[in-house]
Amino acid sequence: MSEAVFLLDNRSQKLLSADQTLGGSEGNDVRSIGGSCMAGMWGGDWLSWGIAGDLPSDQKFANAVSLCWASEPLVQDLCIMGSPTVECTISVADGTWGIVAARLCDVFPDGQVALVSYGLLNLTHRQGHDMEAVSELTPSQEYQVSIQLKVTGYTVPRGHQLQLCISPSYWPMAWPSRDNVTLSVVTGPCTQSTLRVPVYVPSNTSASSKQHPLTATPRLGPDIPHTVIRPSGGKREVQLGLSSGKHLMSSVTDLGCIYLPENGTKFGEVWSDYYHIEENVPNSAKAICDRTFNIEWPRVGTKAKVVTHSEMWSDQKVFFLNNKLQAFVDDEAIFEDSWEDTIKRNFV
Repeated sequence: MSEAVFLLDNRSQKLLSADQTLGGSEGNDVRSIGGSCMAGMWGGDWLSWGIAGDLPSDQKFANAVSLCWASEPLVQDLCIMGSPTVECTISVADGTWGIVAARLCDVFPDGQVALVSYGLLNLTHRQGHDMEAVSELTPSQEYQVSIQLKVTGYTVPRGHQLQLCISPSYWPMAWPSRDNVTLSVVTGPCTQSTLRVPVYVPSNTSASSKQHPLTATPRLGPDIPHTVIRPSGGKREVQLGLSSGKHLMSSVTDLGCIYLPENGTKFGEVWSDYYHIEENVPNSAKAICDRTFNIEWPRVGTKAKVVTHSEMWSDQKVFFLNNKLQAFVDDEAIFEDSWEDTIKRNFV
């Protein structure tokens, strides 16, 4: 393993190699961007099942509301394996709470942009997650922060560009911060803003093998004997209110229905998630999640179903949660209950 280090250069909006010189010789350069709830709508589900709609889509739309830096086209494949890290100098305006989302992307020669990895940092937790370390931000004050991205194994091919994108929101993957801040990233000779990428260097043994370990076909274990009753599928949509500013992202994940002949069990599950938010109003965010789980034993003529409905929203001080659960056996309700709760935000 080795590490590739890139410098963030605001003047050229480029990722420069560590041996290059930042544009300009006097003072630092600052780039700023306001929080848009659309930055995270193209990032796929937090837990992906690999079915239609739940994987990240083309990142061009997210990049339109993010600060971006791109490398020159790569002269050789870049094999990333591990957890990339962004270390940068930032400041915020218009608030004292905030988050920063960093995305690492692969820019194709035809303009498509694929998500490689992402990371999130609650800026009030910039010094640690213990309550003694958590503190508000001071507007316009510069802070050096480190954002660890998720572990990934990905090869950026020769001719593609490596791209780093930063935004002060990532809804609905991350709940919006209380304040709708403007985020600034500082680069230049008087500060240090870098992207560090762990790079896999093949050994002599792996280099001589027929298949590269990062591009070889994944190996799967033996499947359980089963019959597909209803195939899995999904549908993910984004509705943008161009006049109202009110947006909705909906995601319906049908995990399908299968029959296991070994024990005579048939089961299926459907998830439905709806994320509402109004542009520039972070405390308008609301999540509604429905789950339906069915299980049936045809040999004995018995079936059961569990249905849940959950809602979450917030104001500047607390989160509000409503949950309802229902259980049925042979279409007869045997249990029903609901819960309401509030949780103090505590810098979240």
